[in-house]
Amino acid sequence: MTEKKPLFFRDEGALGDVLSQARGLVGESEKLVDKVRDLGESAEEYAELVEDAKYKVGIRERLGEGVEGFKNKLNELATTWKDKREEELMQKEAELQAKQDEIENQRKTLEENLARMEEEQKGTLSKEMERINQHSEEVKSELEKLNRTKEAIDNVLSESEEEIRDKTLTREEVEFLKVDYFNLVKSRLDKGLKSPITSTHHYGNWDIGQKGDMLTAAIKAGVRRKPAIRFDVRYMIPEEEEGFIYKKMGGEALEAITGYLGEEKGEDSFHAFVLVSPTGWTSNVMHRAENIFDSNTSVYLVDLMERSLVCNEKDKKTKEMEEWFSPVSLEEEVNSLREKLKAEVEEENASQFRADKVSAKYSVPRKVVIAAFKAMAADKVGEVIGKREGAKDLIFLVGGA
Repeated sequence: MTEKKPLFFRDEGALGDVLSQARGLVGESEKLVDKVRDLGESAEEYAELVEDAKYKVGIRERLGEGVEGFKNKLNELATTWKDKREEELMQKEAELQAKQDEIENQRKTLEENLARMEEEQKGTLSKEMERINQHSEEVKSELEKLNRTKEAIDNVLSESEEEIRDKTLTREEVEFLKVDYFNLVKSRLDKGLKSPITSTHHYGNWDIGQKGDMLTAAIKAGVRRKPAIRFDVRYMIPEEEEGFIYKKMGGEALEAITGYLGEEKGEDSFHAFVLVSPTGWTSNVMHRAENIFDSNTSVYLVDLMERSLVCNEKDKKTKEMEEWFSPVSLEEEVNSLREKLKAEVEEENASQFRADKVSAKYSVPRKVVIAAFKAMAADKVGEVIGKREGAKDLIFLVGGA
């Protein structure tokens, strides 16, 4: 009787040394992951340079200081970005995608071979196939990340000076954004809610705590009074640059999310981890939040600059609890301020408003003030005029010039 050899050790036949081929493909896929990551890191470094240059121009203008050197740097980056985008990034990206396609084709051939092998011969090859599949997913994820970075650079370069100014916040503006949002969340705690884990209805009896940039709220139940529902709201402030804050939150937020998801929690308790930023989030952080599935935890990203909330909309419990953390819309805030300013005109005969003073008086971001000015201009209450006669900021002149 002829001894039966394992299929992947045969030297003859159409299949050849399948295991050796798989191991070689694992090595190729590992190298591809490294190359794609290196390219992504290069793009992220460039994105940081562009953002810094763009916003520092806005900061210098806001401080009334010289901006020529910063504008020259920004123009240089904008000019070289087109070449870098089309010649370096796009060309290398295409090469890497072609290599990914080549590996994918070889992987499919190996899968066909795997299906034809006997059960006892499949174990080792299956492990190699899992590694190849994992690397393939990592490459896809890194390429998506690279595209998000490119879009972010394009968006920053396309923003107008006024948009940049609106997104450059003072420490005071950042602080009152936090206070307003925390008060909003606390105001919603008066109503009862149903646990998305157990469907049990709870009515009030919140334990609320606030310390610095952290707000916690919990409803405890059972003999041991363990949290049936717990909200952990964390306000994350980007690093300050020359007295101003503008950067989007990124890596620190990813670390916070990973740490929170790794904490031990009761099986029947619902936990909401709410990260709040005055300046918004990088695309990578938002991508992470949109794809979190956890049995009893939901993660929300609140952007107070855009008045938006990001979470996993496909997760039923997360979607169900979204209303508790959604910020007041920009439209609502603008309308509220517009009515206050109109009341000043009608009741106090106010003749003009300066943007920075209105922002300080009503504790609202400059972005809201400018939008309210424009809305009042549309209502024919007056007109928005630029800096003139030594004014430090935009002015709304009641009744026109």
